[in-house]
Amino acid sequence: MAFSKKKTAKLWIWRAYDPIARRTIAWVLGGRDDATCQKLLNKIGVEGKTFVTDDWEGYHRLIPEDQLFTGKDLTVSIEQDNSNVRHFIARFRRRTKVVSKVVEMVDLSLSVYHHFHDNIEAFIEKDSGMYDAVNRGYRRATGDILAYLNCDEQYLPGALAAVRDFFEKNPDVEVALAGSIVTDADGKYICHRHSLVPQAQQIWFRFPVLTSSVFVRRKVIHERGIFFDTRWRDIGDFHWVRALMENNVPMAVCDVFTSTFADTGENMNMKLNAIREKAETKKMIPAWLRPFKPLWILNHRLRRLYSGHFNLAATSYEIYTNQSPERRVKFEVPKPTAVWWNRL
Repeated sequence: MAFSKKKTAKLWIWRAYDPIARRTIAWVLGGRDDATCQKLLNKIGVEGKTFVTDDWEGYHRLIPEDQLFTGKDLTVSIEQDNSNVRHFIARFRRRTKVVSKVVEMVDLSLSVYHHFHDNIEAFIEKDSGMYDAVNRGYRRATGDILAYLNCDEQYLPGALAAVRDFFEKNPDVEVALAGSIVTDADGKYICHRHSLVPQAQQIWFRFPVLTSSVFVRRKVIHERGIFFDTRWRDIGDFHWVRALMENNVPMAVCDVFTSTFADTGENMNMKLNAIREKAETKKMIPAWLRPFKPLWILNHRLRRLYSGHFNLAATSYEIYTNQSPERRVKFEVPKPTAVWWNRL
């Protein structure tokens, strides 16, 4: 695989690929020459191995003939994998806004790609909506702790380790409700959003969690069978949390900010179908409860006050942004707030 660093020069990526295990074993960067090829061979070793390559003449100089098989028809699997790399990493495409192609960044990009790609199984298939896709993922999941993110969300450094520690210290808790930091589309700070354990009456008027920071034990899905209701296209998370409550699933607040949510102004829950579903859900509120809406909103705010949500110290966070998709950017927050002003 090769691409141009400049119009006058090419940087070649040499990869050793296992077609049986379908994973990359090693790679080196350099020119299309014997010296660079030898670096790769030194990484993986030659003795006892069989090599399948294209017809480049240098292979015959460096690899014993009885271990070498050549021909484009034999390298289909690595060519397919080269296509996957170009699909996922923008800097390997001919025309891209990701213009940094220095050797260090190319090597780092490959390290990140293979760390995740070679250890995570991806499924690409047709679904009937977001919540159907989440259900499909949960059905396939084999881990002890499950969670999901939407495209406007991401985890903060150290988040998953903190969640693991929380579940280890609280073996009876099946759902951990952590906190999220809300940003704008460029990653700039808007507010902090803590979670609260939802209450049966209060949840109709204030939904106290963001699913970007909700983590569940596998048994919630695979033993209790509490999946998302796919009849809802945009606010299924509200009805899923209500199902957790109706089934008396043990929930607790994990007092850590694990995630960020980007309030872009174009989020799904702001669009017409979400508005329609909210109106439909509003009709489900018990008639006797509706007159007490102001009291339950006040109760919600008092619970937040009692839980210390408004006593925030100066802090910072690091996230990926549209301008920096490969390296986290640090944002300082000298005066944090727990008030999400444009969502009051």
